[in-house]
Amino acid sequence: MESADKIQEILNGKKDNISGEKVFKSSDGNSAPTAYSISRLREDNNIQQTGIVEILYDLTEIKALEDNLKRISTL
Repeated sequence: MESADKIQEILNGKKDNISGEKVFKSSDGNSAPTAYSISRLREDNNIQQTGIVEILYDLTEIKALEDNLKRISTL
């Protein structure tokens, strides 16, 4: 499912939050693995949606450590 479709599910009220991982590529060709979490924001009455928030976590170091662990475990 595309990111836009996932955000649309939140906007339509089908889901309160979603999360996953995605690799973003910069214009210079570098890639950055990230984890993301997108959640709905609501008023105190928990009925009216006021917006959404997205949080991104850089996973570059974690993925590098995982790759090193895989490499070491196969020696």
